[in-house]
Amino acid sequence: MDVVPTPGHCSDHLAFRVESGAVLVGDHVLGRGTSVVTHPEGDVVAYLESLRTVRDLGPSALYCGHGPELTEDPGAVLDYYLAHRAYREAQVVAALQGGATTVDELVATIYAEVPREVWFAAAQSTRATLDKLRAEGRIEQAADGTVRPA
Repeated sequence: MDVVPTPGHCSDHLAFRVESGAVLVGDHVLGRGTSVVTHPEGDVVAYLESLRTVRDLGPSALYCGHGPELTEDPGAVLDYYLAHRAYREAQVVAALQGGATTVDELVATIYAEVPREVWFAAAQSTRATLDKLRAEGRIEQAADGTVRPA
């Protein structure tokens, strides 16, 4: 068994590649829906790199901490997760350009069609995405915590 560091969802996350080629991914990939990048512990850049790391292992299956096992084209599942995170980032940027300035406004805009029960988790991933955008110099944060495009 190989231990594979997969930070991002949270800072100390690990996956395990077993002899069959399957990867025990825990909460890094879920059998349904997508994972939350926790804030402030999670890191979107590390999460994206960890997804690529697991994909590059060529897993025969993904065994998740929640949901069903993913045995049909695990590489496509990982590509979907990468695409989904890029999609959410694009939505954050668009919402900022549209005038949203707070996490609550961003979540209400981006996740309007999603049940409110998941908005707390959505807010964590949104905050983590804002950290990424801030580090890249793509947004600015005011002293009052509001954000805007740079």
